[in-house]
Amino acid sequence: LSSSSAASDVYKRQHWFSLPFLIIIGWSALQLLPIWPASFAPDFWQPMHQFFNENVNFVPLSLNPIMGWFGWLSMLIYGAMFWLIYQQAQSSKQAWFLVKSIAVIGVGYAIFGLLQHVTQPNLLFIVAFEKFDYFHALTSTFVSKNAYATYAGIGLLCNATLMFRCFVLQRNRGVILWAIGSLILIVALL
Repeated sequence: LSSSSAASDVYKRQHWFSLPFLIIIGWSALQLLPIWPASFAPDFWQPMHQFFNENVNFVPLSLNPIMGWFGWLSMLIYGAMFWLIYQQAQSSKQAWFLVKSIAVIGVGYAIFGLLQHVTQPNLLFIVAFEKFDYFHALTSTFVSKNAYATYAGIGLLCNATLMFRCFVLQRNRGVILWAIGSLILIVALL
């Protein structure tokens, strides 16, 4: 088989798992659109329509359509991110590149955060305003300590994975390099 037909077969097999996600996205959007008869609306909306003297024929099913659209868009973005990462990790070479990228970027954020925490702990350099919370915690370029801890934890997992992979493949320089990265991330997390 040629590589293009093999890639086409792989692409055809990928569609089955996107169908449930697309069904959920579609159903969520339908609930947010004002296309449903007013009799479908929750009972507590009726006094509001009477108060404003409105004769509403069609309403959305959502209790808060504005926040519903924000949630819908967030879900769509998460799905797009998953799809992009899934596409990136089709081959083992691309998958390892992705793991290495996350590991290196995580160490970069950790080094930046440690330097920031030592020199100016009350300032977020990237957004150029003073911290309003988490003065005692390292946040790097993140506003929330929990968001940074999550990102640093993912970076630590990637570094540890690469360190063990180099150990198994007997690449001593790689073991030392990824161990140093892991140590930097551990210090940042403490």
